[in-house]
Amino acid sequence: MIEYMEYIVRQFERSTGWNRDNSYENITATSDNVLQLQIPSSFNLQVSNQSTPYTFTTFELSNHKVINGSLSYLYTDCNDMKQLVQASTDIRLHTMVDTFRFIKPYCGIDRRAALEAAKGDEFVKHTLLYGRMYYPGSILEAMYCRRLTQHMQLVLKGLSWVNQPSFVTVYLQRDTGSTSQELIYSSNESLLGYRFLHNCLSSKSKLYNSIYNDSLLSFGAEFWLGIANMLPGCSTTLRYFTHATNTCKPITLTLSFNPLFGHISSTYSVKPTLGSTLSAKYDFNVYSIESDLTFGCELWKSSSALKLSENLDLTAANRVDATSAKTGSATGKEIARAETRNTKSQNIATVNNGNFLDKMNATISFLDSVHNVKSPIEEFAKMINNTQFTSVLKCSSSINNKNLKILWEGKYKEILISAGAELTNLPLDAPKTLSDDNSGALARPVWLRPAKFGVMLQYST
Repeated sequence: MIEYMEYIVRQFERSTGWNRDNSYENITATSDNVLQLQIPSSFNLQVSNQSTPYTFTTFELSNHKVINGSLSYLYTDCNDMKQLVQASTDIRLHTMVDTFRFIKPYCGIDRRAALEAAKGDEFVKHTLLYGRMYYPGSILEAMYCRRLTQHMQLVLKGLSWVNQPSFVTVYLQRDTGSTSQELIYSSNESLLGYRFLHNCLSSKSKLYNSIYNDSLLSFGAEFWLGIANMLPGCSTTLRYFTHATNTCKPITLTLSFNPLFGHISSTYSVKPTLGSTLSAKYDFNVYSIESDLTFGCELWKSSSALKLSENLDLTAANRVDATSAKTGSATGKEIARAETRNTKSQNIATVNNGNFLDKMNATISFLDSVHNVKSPIEEFAKMINNTQFTSVLKCSSSINNKNLKILWEGKYKEILISAGAELTNLPLDAPKTLSDDNSGALARPVWLRPAKFGVMLQYST
């Protein structure tokens, strides 16, 4: 479950029309949300408040070995944050949980541009300021985000210690919808990076060459160079988002390759039903010939899914009947007009009317085919957005790591709860990687035992 301040940042991106899915950093977000579960390591309590329409605060307490805490503050000049940000009483659960991502690279920027063009408003350079103080360690974390143009933004992140050197990371991001680019510089070891993501179906006209094509093929890469030590780094990823031909359910496939380390990773994620998500990941190293297979799933519980499904199906059926009625009446009018024409041109009118009816019937048949394919896809997305989910159970397991992660996230009255545990049969003194020389000599217990567990509570007003 995401933290309250992360939720505010995402609402800021939504308000300014920035699409976080159209970036190389989040190109594998769907599989990561299902497989890489963030298990709480202690008892954590967060209390948040929207003191004004532009300011937000969070107080956090945790007992990881010792009692720790933090105080966060965020400010933004967006005028619609009061409408976008909801308290824990009214917020939907799937808004606070990282889950399956529906990739829509054009919806954020194009929709915002269309709204501004319709209203006649000029682009506003919105700003976000965020600060967080940790205690008793006296660590300060800060972030500054500034929208420069409609397609560019500047992000500064800093971390400061009392007795250790501080460092700052600068992100210059540009997103045009079809291509996303990012320049990164970190003062820590003078790290310089460049990331880009390109959508192969960048032209909107290409999306409608077939009956209905809601698929998207994206290609991206990143390049890093440590100026202080002259160490390079790079990786490339291919992502394909589509829908199943027979069921129209969303599917996301990714293929990543790191040529320096010889690591290849492929993922497959699908949402077969309204309340479930399945994902699998296969890792392989061409140098060491080691491999790993990871599985994960999500099981959502809702209280109104069936009722909403019936209502949406009824609405779709009524829409089809209304379209058929309009089509039938339009056809009757054309026939009536043909019968009232002059008898001298009856033969010519009959031929012309026949050609017109053939073209109109072909058009109607094509539109019906588009509707039959498009309607289930859109209705499924509407059902997810309108369903009131109450809890979700996440599980993931790795064959190589011999572990099982279980995470339950739900909502009880006004409190958001996230509780989970990681079970493993590795000894406590096991190495971090199973490829170490002495890993084979370690005795493994037969039964799984808890390696980490915790609970996180969130409340906001």
